Amino acid sequence: MLPAILQTKNYKMLVSFTLVFILILFTCSSDRFEQKKEEYVEKVKIRLLKIEDDILAWRERADMPKTINKLEFDKQLDALGEKENQAKQKLEQLKAASEKEWNHLQAEMDSLMREVEQAYEKTRSW
Repeated sequence: MLPAILQTKNYKMLVSFTLVFILILFTCSSDRFEQKKEEYVEKVKIRLLKIEDDILAWRERADMPKTINKLEFDKQLDALGEKENQAKQKLEQLKAASEKEWNHLQAEMDSLMREVEQAYEKTRSW
């Protein structure tokens, strides 16, 4: 038998409202996470597409006869391409990440993108 307070209509209504509020709060938090995740993934994806376009353009330029030290330039392009591929793989992991995994994977992605940007700047300076 339940205590009298637990059997009152007001108590039952309070519990119902509390449960609904918790459900709404959880849903909103989850929606914010998904939105943040989508925005971050889109930003990284756009940057990687730009880098990929530049790599293709630079490869064409490297094939021109007047390119100085073509072998070294090709090595730079290959290194940048490898970093870009690593970043694409990490981005796929990030897309599938749960809220628990997000902070760790985002930190890894940020670190990897710094490496990509360094390789990009080094290659661009050729």
